[in-house]
Amino acid sequence: MKHDVVYTKYSIKIPRDKWLSQFSRQFDSLSIQILSKYLIEKTRGLVLLEIKGIRTQEFISQMKTRRIAAYILSKSENQALISVRMSDPWVLKAIIGTEILLMYPISLKKGRLMIETLSEREKIDDFFSALEHHNIEFNIDRIGSYYEKPLLTSHQYKILNAAFKKGFYKIPRQINKTELAEQFG
Repeated sequence: MKHDVVYTKYSIKIPRDKWLSQFSRQFDSLSIQILSKYLIEKTRGLVLLEIKGIRTQEFISQMKTRRIAAYILSKSENQALISVRMSDPWVLKAIIGTEILLMYPISLKKGRLMIETLSEREKIDDFFSALEHHNIEFNIDRIGSYYEKPLLTSHQYKILNAAFKKGFYKIPRQINKTELAEQFG
């Protein structure tokens, strides 16, 4: 059971004194997503942010005013791709330490990271224990088996199956689309 692979969807509250928490609350109309993140040293990490929305330029201006260690990789009027150097990336270190697989992008809204992971149940439990140990607030939205959403609904699948069986995809066609549609009302 503890070695079962589980999909987990949860949110982590970023401490209010962190600039990313403050910016996500101040610019709550923006879409802020973490596209990748990795550790470059024990006490520093690199995060790739994508910012979208009409206040993107104001967000960038505030970053410059606050002297946040960032490099703008690309920007347009309503979108920016920013590489940010983070100090003491504790959550990132905890994720790396417990070997949890992150599913990107990670959304950031109102001071909370919305994260989806895939990992062994034991590693997820270790990660949540580490969050509790450091008094970091988190909420679990879903934990369970990972499954892909089907591409077709059951009704669409039934129609596709019937189309194959009745020769719709054969050359020449053995049934036309009107005749096929009439069979399904």
